[in-house]
Amino acid sequence: MSKELFNDLRKLAEETRNRKLDEIRAEYSETIAEIAAMEQRLIGKPVAIRPKAKREEKLVDLVAALIPSDRIVTVDDVQGLLKAADPDRSPNIQTIRATLHRLVKEGTVKKVSHPQADKKVGYCLPDFDAGEHRSLADWARQVLSDAGEPLTAVDIMVRMTESGYELPCEPCAAVEHLERALRSGSFTANNKSGWCLLR
Repeated sequence: MSKELFNDLRKLAEETRNRKLDEIRAEYSETIAEIAAMEQRLIGKPVAIRPKAKREEKLVDLVAALIPSDRIVTVDDVQGLLKAADPDRSPNIQTIRATLHRLVKEGTVKKVSHPQADKKVGYCLPDFDAGEHRSLADWARQVLSDAGEPLTAVDIMVRMTESGYELPCEPCAAVEHLERALRSGSFTANNKSGWCLLR
């Protein structure tokens, strides 16, 4: 292993530590402010209210506010939205995933499952109509049923795209995902002619 690799690992560890320290300091400041406000209320003094800066806003509240009302988003999308809203805040994917999980449990956000191996789990607001997400196996089953004859994985993928399936990745990777779904589904492979439905 090169010296640069160890330096990169040290730098990553330092960045992680600094990010966690920032989050702890922000939480501490917020708690102290809440205690001061309670104290002011108890002695009868009015509490000054000022707008929260993005950095002071709890991550869960910020994520909830950033979920768009007109589309489904993935964890990666949320990370991009957070970076645009608050460049100084950079939570990792695991933290964002945990935050979304909490919002789903609260009912603030709903989870949209993508059975396809090549699609990530999506999230949207409860009122958004996420539609029906068909698995790769369902798409292949429909194509083979319509064709009435065996087809190769490439032919199946071509007919799927002609029927409205949108490739979420490079064609070669999409065909690999399709073949994985075919191997685990109710299909059989004919070495000469391709895949067909099990009778």
